[in-house]
Amino acid sequence: MKNKNVLQKIGIVFVLSQIINLTNCNQDGNDLPGLEEKVPASIIDNIQPDGLLMISASQLQTFYVSKYNNIEYDIAVDDQNIIIYIGTQDSNFVTEDKLRVGDPLALALENAISELMLESGWAYYVELKSGWKAMFTTGPHMTDSIPKPDSPIRLFFKRSRTY
Repeated sequence: MKNKNVLQKIGIVFVLSQIINLTNCNQDGNDLPGLEEKVPASIIDNIQPDGLLMISASQLQTFYVSKYNNIEYDIAVDDQNIIIYIGTQDSNFVTEDKLRVGDPLALALENAISELMLESGWAYYVELKSGWKAMFTTGPHMTDSIPKPDSPIRLFFKRSRTY
C-alpha cells in the first residue's frame, strides 16, 4: 500500500509539472504555473492531497506539493479540480521582478503595482508587476503589526480572483 501512495504522489507531481510546463516561461527560466487550469479527475481521484492550505483569511483548500525545475510549489484546487492557488517559499524561486523569499518589503514595494494590503488574520501582501503577490507576516497571528521596510518576503503566491 505504501508503494501505491508513492506512485500516486509521483503521478500528481508529473501531471502538475506538465500543467506548469504548458504555461508561460519568464526571463529567469522558471515556468509560471497557470491558475484556472484543470487537473484531470483521473489523477486527483487516485492520489492523496497533502492536506488543507489556508489560501486566504477565510478559505482552507485542498492542496498538493509539486516540484518543477527544482522549485517546490503548493498548488490548491477547488472541488472541480481547477487550480485556484499557487504559492512557493522555495529559495530557488525568483520572480520576473528579480525578487526572492527573504528580500525586504522596501524592495518589493519598488516592484509593486499595489500598496501594502492587509488580509486580517492571514497576511500582508503587495502585488508585483510580474503578477505574483509577495506575502509578509508579523507575529503569531500573522498580521499583528504593519511590516517594517526590512520585513522579509515570506512567500510568493497567485490566487484566482474568485478566492
